[in-house]
Amino acid sequence: MSFVHPGFPLLLAAIVALHRVVPASMRPSVLLLGSVLFYGWDQPALVLLLFGVGVSDWAIALAAARSEDSRGWVALAVAKDVGLLLWFKFLGPLAGLPVWVPLGLSFYALQSLGYVLDVSQGRIQARTSPVDVLQFVAFFPQLVAGPVERAKELMPQLEARGVATAAQLRAGIVLLAWGAFQKLVVSDTLDPWVDRAFALHEPGGPIVWAAAAAFMVQVYADLSGYTDLARGAALLLGVRLSKNFDAPWRAATTSEFWARWHRTVTRFVRDHLLTALLGGGTPGRVRRIWATAAALFLMGIWHGAGWNFLLFGALHASATAVYVALEALPVWRDRRLRPLLSATYLASVGWVGALVFREPEPVRLWGHLMRPFWQGTWEEGVAAASILGLAVAMAAPLGLGQWVADRFDPEGRFALPLQVLGTSWMLLAVFVMWRPTDADFLYFAF
Repeated sequence: MSFVHPGFPLLLAAIVALHRVVPASMRPSVLLLGSVLFYGWDQPALVLLLFGVGVSDWAIALAAARSEDSRGWVALAVAKDVGLLLWFKFLGPLAGLPVWVPLGLSFYALQSLGYVLDVSQGRIQARTSPVDVLQFVAFFPQLVAGPVERAKELMPQLEARGVATAAQLRAGIVLLAWGAFQKLVVSDTLDPWVDRAFALHEPGGPIVWAAAAAFMVQVYADLSGYTDLARGAALLLGVRLSKNFDAPWRAATTSEFWARWHRTVTRFVRDHLLTALLGGGTPGRVRRIWATAAALFLMGIWHGAGWNFLLFGALHASATAVYVALEALPVWRDRRLRPLLSATYLASVGWVGALVFREPEPVRLWGHLMRPFWQGTWEEGVAAASILGLAVAMAAPLGLGQWVADRFDPEGRFALPLQVLGTSWMLLAVFVMWRPTDADFLYFAF
């Protein structure tokens, strides 16, 4: 089931109500029931893979905790979870098999593996009950597309078996409305325009680059909307999930972008991959460039086996090498130039990266990149102006929402009426703009 499925509000309301009325000892079972219904709604067999990943990592972590040398058990967990991703995303398709990537595998496999790694590194104690691990791995609000939570942060909240406070209920409803607005009003409005532009046989330069700019707004609204829907649903259950986005298009470098975009995946890569690549001690500049670029390249191809993802990873890896090399220059320490540096990053790596990410055909991508952005007919210029105008119109409420979030005080005198007013306007916009569509969340494909 998707968050935009018509039945999701009813399922969420039922799970929240049941979670509040049952005894505390039964709340883990209620959460697991919610996960089974949510994840197995369309294809119940997927629950077997989900639970298989969670139970196997529970057993491996328990064995690692009781072993004098846990490296073998950690290697087994890495081989199992990474092997699943490699099979479904790379090896199966390369072998010519019609392999379909199970929904959310890229996210819950990382979260489950992270539990084993945290246990082996002494960050958290191994749980003796598989239910404790399963409710962590399969927590349905963030199951399909993140945030990828750390065991030491999420598991204690789930094991506390509490219910949402009044403040959490209010904040959760606001986040649900804001997430729905981003997805159904912003992302879904841009989706047909972007799709039609990239479906053209030989689109002119103005249309291609206008569509790439619109896709930047669309993909942000889509994934940020999913995350806020997840955070809102979790708050209704008394659980606080990580903030996954922090104004990523304000970034001035590639490394900063990934520190702001899908922050929990970046944190996983930093803690469990980049640290190993950097080695002990203080790494030199060359090793830092190589390790960071390698990590970002792997983050690119983590999205899938397409050539565009390979090139996307290579683009961010090479851009990171350039930015790390330039960090010693005084210009990077002059905060007055910050807007210029951010605009430069946005217009170069961000815009080009969006085009590379969106165009799956390497031959067409090469044609887009080699064609000047001004090369097109008058009609294509008018169409491009329409697409850019719509993208700016859709980006405006996102910027306003970020501005309000930076300044809103949930304990302030007018917090409640402002929340009611804002939620009402967002839900009204969702009601007016909603239409039947096949456009699901973009990251469901990963």
